[in-house]
Amino acid sequence: MVLFFRFNRILIFFFSAILPTYTQAQIVSEKLTVAFKSFANDAQLRNATTSLYVVDATSGKVIFDKNGKVGLVPASTQKVITSISAYELLGKNFQYQTQFAYSKNKDVASLLIIPSGDPTLGSWRWPGTTEQAIFKKVSQAITKAGVSQIREVLVDHAGWEEEAIPDGWIWQDIGNYYGAGPSKLNWHENQFDIFLKSGKNKGDPVSIVSIKPVLHGYTLQSEVKAAGPETGDKAFIYFPLNAPAGVIRGTIPVDQNKFKISGALPQPTPQFVRTLLDSLGKESGKDYSKVPVKSTRKVSATDYITLCTLVSPPLDSLIFWLNRKSINLYSEALVKTLAFRNKK
Repeated sequence: MVLFFRFNRILIFFFSAILPTYTQAQIVSEKLTVAFKSFANDAQLRNATTSLYVVDATSGKVIFDKNGKVGLVPASTQKVITSISAYELLGKNFQYQTQFAYSKNKDVASLLIIPSGDPTLGSWRWPGTTEQAIFKKVSQAITKAGVSQIREVLVDHAGWEEEAIPDGWIWQDIGNYYGAGPSKLNWHENQFDIFLKSGKNKGDPVSIVSIKPVLHGYTLQSEVKAAGPETGDKAFIYFPLNAPAGVIRGTIPVDQNKFKISGALPQPTPQFVRTLLDSLGKESGKDYSKVPVKSTRKVSATDYITLCTLVSPPLDSLIFWLNRKSINLYSEALVKTLAFRNKK
């Protein structure tokens, strides 16, 4: 009788312990079933194949499975794996650092930039990473150090491959903002904006109003035509490799005055340096337009004095924007950063 009573107490305790977990899993499963049904019934997916497979990370129990064994192209959902890997291997508080230094002969100085692959340098998403904020910090550091003239700019690319275009990108993608590949020195998210003006009739030529930021050493020609009023952005930018001229083809809607499309910044490293030199020249009254910009892989730190170090937002903040806006550049940069920090 005593044993039976104790056994009942054990059973009651056991079911009391597992019931909340079971109930919670059942609730999640039911919610996923309703949500997936609503998702799959969307008119935009009527010709699509959809799949969702959810597992409880603690118990390993399958909570939901719909077409879980059907092979599909994961596309940007892979950014979740990149994000988790970065959290695990870099830590959520990891920050990129971009160092600026000058040669010890400061009267005619050689300016050295040691980047780290920071994809946020010049980004408009944080107050401290904007073009204005970056140039202000560098300018103040140069003034404080008493550097009176810059004779050359060296950018350290040690340990980082020069090729920025990821394998598999197609010709129609690589000239547009989402096709921007990572460099050791990235600038303005390796993106520039073009503002276009279209005519009032279908087939009218579309002209370029302005380009921001300014492209140094590159030109663009518009072959875009005006299309119907609700046709949206169907314009694509084509920049041949190592060529100074590109072309825009496709269509935008009629009757647009400043229709914006975005492209992948060609050669972001020299674009950054030239823009920086322009800014410094305007402040000092000096002409830095012919200052040579060189890439180097052999720099002796003992020959230089640190001017300033620009620090990126923490990884936690970077990953927020990576997934919120599905920024390819951030994901590519993190993958290369993981490789560089672990294998040099």
